[in-house]
Amino acid sequence: MKLLASETDRMDLRDLLTRSVGAPSPAPDEQGGSVDCTEAVADAKVMIVDDELLTIEVLRGHLEENGYCRIVAIDNAADALWRIILEQPDVVLLDLHMPHIHGLDVLRELRRDHRVARTPVMVLTASSDPDERQLALELGATDFLQKPVQPAELHARLRNILMAKAYQDYLEDQSEALERAVRH
Repeated sequence: MKLLASETDRMDLRDLLTRSVGAPSPAPDEQGGSVDCTEAVADAKVMIVDDELLTIEVLRGHLEENGYCRIVAIDNAADALWRIILEQPDVVLLDLHMPHIHGLDVLRELRRDHRVARTPVMVLTASSDPDERQLALELGATDFLQKPVQPAELHARLRNILMAKAYQDYLEDQSEALERAVRH
């Protein structure tokens, strides 16, 4: 099966992926020169769910240093699911060990709700318990990041998740366009 019908489609996908993961792409500025743009990184909405305010601020700082502008933070796991549904983030950074509601319970509920079931979730944990990691993967965690977070690793993993999401979104859009074309 041919996914991309033409060279133009392949170029559109390359452009989409470049913009979606924040790789610099030249764009003309007002004087006709070129500037590096990281449009999709700046446009990606990242949600942090962690009960520790210090961790939220450290993560926010790392994200902002890498060009992320749309950052939503939640310090109460009980509010996480409805806020994820409301905000529709591109990726969720989810702590596992929070009071009242465990991060695995948030992940389980997220995967049950069709409105946000496909939202990528990067689990943040200081735990090295292999059973907990396996359960998180079985529940649909996209990736893991060990606390304390290393900024370069955070950026690389986040970029990879957003690249995969951009490709998935592109394929979904193409599939919907094909379905519309077949119906008419």
